[in-house]
Amino acid sequence: GCAQTLLVSAISRAKDALTNPRTFIQTPCRLKQRTLPRLHASGHVVEIGCRLFLILCRISFALTIRLIGQTLSVCKVRNVEKLVKKLSFLAIAGIALLAQPFIAAAQGYPAKPLRVLVPFASGSGADGNTRFYGELLSKLWGQGVVVDNRPGGSGVVAAMAVKNAAPDGYTLLTATTSTTSVNPVVIKDLPYDAIKDFRPVILFNLAPTVFLVRSSSPNKTIKDLIDSTKKSGTPLTLGVYSAGYELVGAWLGIVSGLSINPVMYKGASAVMIDVIGGQIPAGITDFAGAVPLIKEGRQRALVITADARHPVLPDVPTMKESGYADFVSYSYSSIFVRSETPDAIVNKLYEGFSSVMASPEGRAYQASRPAVIVNYTPKELRAFVIAESERFRKIAQVAGIKPR
Repeated sequence: GCAQTLLVSAISRAKDALTNPRTFIQTPCRLKQRTLPRLHASGHVVEIGCRLFLILCRISFALTIRLIGQTLSVCKVRNVEKLVKKLSFLAIAGIALLAQPFIAAAQGYPAKPLRVLVPFASGSGADGNTRFYGELLSKLWGQGVVVDNRPGGSGVVAAMAVKNAAPDGYTLLTATTSTTSVNPVVIKDLPYDAIKDFRPVILFNLAPTVFLVRSSSPNKTIKDLIDSTKKSGTPLTLGVYSAGYELVGAWLGIVSGLSINPVMYKGASAVMIDVIGGQIPAGITDFAGAVPLIKEGRQRALVITADARHPVLPDVPTMKESGYADFVSYSYSSIFVRSETPDAIVNKLYEGFSSVMASPEGRAYQASRPAVIVNYTPKELRAFVIAESERFRKIAQVAGIKPR
């Protein structure tokens, strides 16, 4: 409605300008200040366009005033500022016309089912979060939420599918540590920019990393593992199943002075099987997947990388408690969209997911999982993702891990 009003008014005033330029210039411009906030509420595309055109119009006329002086004198124009206001008004109307599809899309969103691409196979923690909260969101909005598992390329396949989709809020990405913080560090010629091509919507949860040994191991703490490895004079063989966990292992080597020999597995289960069987002395996995076998007494948690102890395993210390004050690391599960997605749609997605996460069903689900819930806004989540990426980049540089 705002765009249509501006357009009709602009066309009318343009006709006046053609038939009677002097009257057009002398008539005050009645573009009210409240118009821009209304346009801003429709999305960042409109806001940026309006303000950019205003600036360009004013700068252009300021620089060329002497060159067009003779032309203006033909119409006996004595007040150039009034002309600038009229042309600014027309520029805003033009932008509003171009932005009409975005305004309409934001007002009617969602008008069809949403599709969420998960970069892992069904059964992962990120997949579980997406399916659970997606089902609650579907009930809240009355629109379907389809979960589409697209494993492959450490998340590149799913990320590229979202990057190539329309920025209309109907194709979402379940973004994880690997997808948006680790891949930019370890993958050479990554075909997407995690920060420029996408924008965060909401954080589902944070999950600390856990260092594991078999239950019969003589090592009771992380210090025991470090000391025994140094005494043996051999590198610490550490089972991992992603580049992110490989970087966490490299971080341990940096702060402890150990030489780390990472062994890459296809998944957390494979790492834990070999830890329990004694094929490798230690492994790194996500906290949630390791808890059941820890509680069964089949493997031992030496330490977690959280900021504080977790109530699910209150006897397991943190790396901070173990003498490594800055050693805090989480894997995260979140929702991202294309960077060009309008603010109004991003805000609606954030509010929708926030609502279902805060519901009784959402809180019960969170209580059943060994994870940390942090209510980041999209802006705060973006800062967190950037900080994580920079931290991993520094670790890779010190450890000599290059993109491959």
